[in-house]
Amino acid sequence: MVRAAPTHGGIVTRGCAYHAAVPTIRQCSRQTCREPAIATLTYVYADSMAVLGPLSASAEPHGYDLCAHHAERMSAPKGWSVLRIVEPADGAAAPSGA
Repeated sequence: MVRAAPTHGGIVTRGCAYHAAVPTIRQCSRQTCREPAIATLTYVYADSMAVLGPLSASAEPHGYDLCAHHAERMSAPKGWSVLRIVEPADGAAAPSGA
C-alpha cells in the first residue's frame, strides 16, 4: 500500500505538520557560532570579490550565512575586494564599497 505524503497548506511535509508551519532560523556558518544569521557571504572568484548582502531567501550551497558579529568582522583574502550590500529601510538593496 502506498500512502500519499502529508500536506500542510499545499506544502508536502515529512512527519509532523508543525515543522512545515514554523519558519526555520538559519544559524551562522562559522563552526562554533550558534547565533542567528543576518547576512549571506558569497565569493566571485573570477573578479576576486567577496559579496556580503542581506540574508538570502533560502540557504545557498555556495553561500555562507553569517551572524551580525561575524558579518561586521568579515574580511577578504589579500588582493580581493569586498562589496557590502546594505538594505535600506525601504527594502531596496544599495551597494556599499568597503
